[in-house]
Amino acid sequence: MASHSFSVRFVTFAGRQWWINYHWTRKQGTYAYEPFKSIFDPKIIQRTAAGIQLQILPGDDPAVWRTSELVLMEKLGYGKYLITAQADRGSFSDLDANAIFGAFLYQYSVAPPDNGLNIHREIDFLEVLRNDGGNAQFTLQPYDFTRHPVEFFKIPNGTKVITIINEWYVDQGLNRLAAFSCYSGDWSLANPPPEQNLACAVTKEFDLGQLPVGELGGDGELRRRGGPIDVAGNPQRRVFVVHHAMVRHGRRLFHPKPPRVRPRKFVTQTPSVRRPR
Repeated sequence: MASHSFSVRFVTFAGRQWWINYHWTRKQGTYAYEPFKSIFDPKIIQRTAAGIQLQILPGDDPAVWRTSELVLMEKLGYGKYLITAQADRGSFSDLDANAIFGAFLYQYSVAPPDNGLNIHREIDFLEVLRNDGGNAQFTLQPYDFTRHPVEFFKIPNGTKVITIINEWYVDQGLNRLAAFSCYSGDWSLANPPPEQNLACAVTKEFDLGQLPVGELGGDGELRRRGGPIDVAGNPQRRVFVVHHAMVRHGRRLFHPKPPRVRPRKFVTQTPSVRRPR
């Protein structure tokens, strides 16, 4: 059963405070059930020499799995975000078929109706999840909007470390844009990734139905998407978040030029259904 007295609520990482007990409730304690039978349990999140360890573990109930989520306390808004993550005992290309690693901006409360269809103002910097012919995607929400905001791609086999970069800005025409990119390897803002390590890059414009404001916090998670996790046959159930950095642009940024890399060829497939919060 869940403990209602778990006292460690935050960890310090990359110079900022991260909430690991975000889904705590007086009724359920540290466990928070959802339709996919995945619970966010702060007791399995660990600070290690390699970074913040996120993992998926079996629960007391065989149908329910313990999963991990980090929630940034500070609302950073427009800017350039970088996240580096390392897969343990495997690679991101062979993450369990019923597991998802995600990094995204998200507003827990529901935005006013006149703010558009993206009611949680969500920007998915990256979701590593298996689809037909691919294993990752960049997404604006809602993913099934008329101008399709999902880009699918394939992380190369054997990719143990990935660096995610997202630049969220307003251009000279006052268009709100999100420039997504994912690279293999361990990189930083001071030591940016070379173009030959690029797995995918694309810039998306927000439609009115997807329009988020410039004040959002960040999430990182490793969770279950449904179905059993293959413990014996596929041990890739643990991810270390190695780096997090951000250069703030303030409420408006007039980006001087488009991203230096152009989109690669993408795999076309059916998008995943985003879970309700």
